[in-house]
Amino acid sequence: MTQKYKPHILALSSLFTFGNAVIIMSGLNLFNLLMCFALALIMIFLAMYLFNLSQKNKFIYFCAVAFVCATAIYSVAITFLDYIKFLKNEQLPQTSVLLLGIAFAVTVAFFTISKTTAIYKYSLFVFVLIVAIMAICFVGGIKSFDYQNLDIRALSFSFSLKNFMRFFVSLVALVFFVKTDKRDIKPMFFGVSIGFLMLLVAMLQIMLTFGANSNISFPYLKSISVISSGSLFTRLDGLVWFVFFITALIKTAVCIEVVKNCIIKQ
Repeated sequence: MTQKYKPHILALSSLFTFGNAVIIMSGLNLFNLLMCFALALIMIFLAMYLFNLSQKNKFIYFCAVAFVCATAIYSVAITFLDYIKFLKNEQLPQTSVLLLGIAFAVTVAFFTISKTTAIYKYSLFVFVLIVAIMAICFVGGIKSFDYQNLDIRALSFSFSLKNFMRFFVSLVALVFFVKTDKRDIKPMFFGVSIGFLMLLVAMLQIMLTFGANSNISFPYLKSISVISSGSLFTRLDGLVWFVFFITALIKTAVCIEVVKNCIIKQ
């Protein structure tokens, strides 16, 4: 399965990493993002090692399942709340929070009953769309960029473990979702790396638009909202709504699927 679905696993891992991090973004400075990337790679290798050990030892298996389920449930809750907060504050402010939550929960439920292969195929398709959207948004925003904002002296070198836990601890669950014959880590490794690269591109657009230490809500969305250059680059923030929906959907659904699989196997 690994050989056949390598591009799909790469795409899924990228979007999963992008997840709710691209929605919130605030609090993720450049140094923080690089540190999170390094810790995420270490965590993936440790999770892979833990997975292999759990296949040979029942005690380790139950400990691993408990830890993975805890991180997955936490990530479901955080991603769900982050996305609903975005909907309420930016996209559908007049709509009831309860109604928004029910609508998104139903969408996630329908997504989770799909076969793993269907999720893989869907991830590859929307990954191509999202990369294209980000490229369009970046090109469209060039006229709004202030390159003086790239002054290294203005960058913050703080690191927040809280942000790492909020956005990336769920990568442990991703390891247990991706099913391969030989536990080939390469597609997932490159996928996570691409996900962080996509976050770096989003961060670069934010920095060039608002500065290195801007403190605004949903900064990636706001950096796209300022774009106005004729009919082609008007209302590009609507495309970002799509990006937020897809990444939140995939991350939430994958974590739920991991929990479900762990419970069924008990």
